[in-house]
Amino acid sequence: MTVGLGTDSAASNNTQDLFREMRMMALIQKHQYWNSSIVTAQDALDVATRGGAEVVGIKAGRIEKGYLADITVLDVTRGMLPLRRDNLISNIVYSVAGDAVERVYVGGEEVYRRGSEKFARMYKEALEEAEEFLSSL
Repeated sequence: MTVGLGTDSAASNNTQDLFREMRMMALIQKHQYWNSSIVTAQDALDVATRGGAEVVGIKAGRIEKGYLADITVLDVTRGMLPLRRDNLISNIVYSVAGDAVERVYVGGEEVYRRGSEKFARMYKEALEEAEEFLSSL
């Protein structure tokens, strides 16, 4: 069975933070089954990336020839754990949140860069369009 993880809207998830969802998924399973190793950090990351892509039927979720170049670049220093090669995945799943996102690429095209005036302007314009649309209803 393929399992994917995502957020659907602010109506049921106030933060829409996939990093928090990964952490919660792993912690809830550990608590439910009283087994601290039932879901590893790698399992949680796979469900959120590869699993999510497979569930919706797109070739994404891995860096591999023929797959979409959807990549998120993180500032891993925002996590609370000391970062080492042997705890990178664990740090991402259990310590990092959405505010650590520095850049996002979809299909190889940069769609977000922290601090960029271009993206801040695009975000503001999108909010204004949404407010205008909602007020017309």
